[in-house]
Amino acid sequence: MKALALSVALLLAATSVSLAAAEPARGLAGLTTIGVDVELHPSQESLSSEQLARRIAARLREAAPALTLDPASPARLRLTVVVRPYSATALRGFWLPFSGTYGIGPVRLSVERDAYRRR
Repeated sequence: MKALALSVALLLAATSVSLAAAEPARGLAGLTTIGVDVELHPSQESLSSEQLARRIAARLREAAPALTLDPASPARLRLTVVVRPYSATALRGFWLPFSGTYGIGPVRLSVERDAYRRR
């Protein structure tokens, strides 16, 4: 689905490292290892969660080479995509620029890490 690919591409571009600057995004600062989890809504057929996880891992390796990808790491980069396809017919009553299939739903990227309290 083109809408999913566009949404994910924009999300990754906005939250990933600038290759020119070669410094990690603020949410990844201080991390040495991280795991990548991807959850897709079952209706997604254009890309599997494994394919998307590999793309994210490749981008992280390029952008933050000091960051080690480890599936057992307690720190997680989690992408959740709950975008579902809707036909233009199902969305009657809304102004749509063209007929076809639209992707509607949330896309969330989060970094889950241990919180430490200093004394």
